[in-house]
Amino acid sequence: MQTQQNIIEVSNLVTKYKDRVIQDNISFSVKTSEIFGILGGSGSGKSTLLSVLIQLKKPTSGSVKIFNKDIWNESESVRSAILKRCGVLFQFGALYSSLNILDNVGIMLEEYSAYPKHIINEIGEYFLNLVGLPNYVKEMYPFELSGGMKKRVGLARALVSSPDILFLDEPTSGLDPRSSENFDKLILKLKDELKLSIVMVTHDLDSIKDATDRFILLESSKIAFEGSLDEFKLSQTAKLDNLLKSKRGERLWREE
Repeated sequence: MQTQQNIIEVSNLVTKYKDRVIQDNISFSVKTSEIFGILGGSGSGKSTLLSVLIQLKKPTSGSVKIFNKDIWNESESVRSAILKRCGVLFQFGALYSSLNILDNVGIMLEEYSAYPKHIINEIGEYFLNLVGLPNYVKEMYPFELSGGMKKRVGLARALVSSPDILFLDEPTSGLDPRSSENFDKLILKLKDELKLSIVMVTHDLDSIKDATDRFILLESSKIAFEGSLDEFKLSQTAKLDNLLKSKRGERLWREE
């Protein structure tokens, strides 16, 4: 069996907002072709960590290697090239209200490719179809869509440049249980079809159970756990975590 290589390596990472420490000397890795979860309660630093990974916030110290490049010690051009190999689905979709759906999906290609408009539209239509949206949606505007449809449009836009890594920020937040389950199934399908490595920031324990290969649990500025769900069930530390002292948390321990 071939060993998976690390596509992301975070070492001794420290992040702060003024004097408040958000991440305190944390280290973890993400392997190629896996779905990796970043789990934690509100205020645990999940969004801050994502911001570091997608180059929105510079860490106080430590290193973040993506594609074997230490992104915060590289030139702007190298960092830009790395970012172009990554797709991001933001929590609320971050769609442009003044653009229709097809233009929202194609905007990155408009900005960074030399494709003519009709090719960009064809690519956009392909990815809208791939994420399970009907063709008529392309002419609609964000305010006309449900929350679940907006998430799928945002996902199509994140995929349109054929990234190697897909970052998902709370992808099931605000969705009803059925929509959340369907979105998790879609992520699993896309991972296999497109050979993606996926990093999912979430507080949704069902997504951790149903969609991730491994995950980390952030707590008190540290990583309380890193590994698979099966390993998590054996972790005495994890069993004491407040995040799991709920009916939703108990689902992680149930047998299939």
